[in-house]
Amino acid sequence: MEDTSRETFTMKTVILILTVCVSAVKCQGDTMCNYIPTADPYHVLAIHGRCYHMVQDAITWTEATTRCRARNGTLAIVRDSETNKLLIQRAMDLDLNDKAEVSFYWIGGSIQTTGAAITWQRDINGDEVTNPFTAFLDGEPVGSGSNGCLLLDPSEMGWATDFCNVSLELTGYVCELASGSMSYLRSGTSKLLLTFLLTVVLGHVV
Repeated sequence: MEDTSRETFTMKTVILILTVCVSAVKCQGDTMCNYIPTADPYHVLAIHGRCYHMVQDAITWTEATTRCRARNGTLAIVRDSETNKLLIQRAMDLDLNDKAEVSFYWIGGSIQTTGAAITWQRDINGDEVTNPFTAFLDGEPVGSGSNGCLLLDPSEMGWATDFCNVSLELTGYVCELASGSMSYLRSGTSKLLLTFLLTVVLGHVV
């Protein structure tokens, strides 16, 4: 009888843990990018569980890289055609609705030497990225090295290269950041909560 009661308690506790975890992710997921400070929420969009902030400050590619890293993010890694399409569409919508102060956006790739593949920034976890997807405009890439940094050209619906350390008047940048649900699950609060609940379960199982 005692074993049955213990098993019942354990199952109920496991269900409680799962409910708490799922609820936490759902609550954060519903507004996964709302935690990102921005003058206009429409500058931020969620794609495949990641947040992309289309920053309207005209700075160099190098400085954009530093600023995104300071936010625990990375200059955007465009991994597939859908992400590319959605970023371009949002950029065009911003321009159409007078919400844009720039026309182009730095993204996190560069051409190190003539004819070389794209070198992408490390992802938000600090891992190296191997990404075969490209969306270069006809004739691109024309630059490499110090003028081989990638920018998104929404009007032409593709990528071009330009000088990495020159602040271009109409060129902002796209920061890739963790979604709110990912941030929650990585936080100390969530880890402490899960540790406590698992301790309760194990304490009644042993």
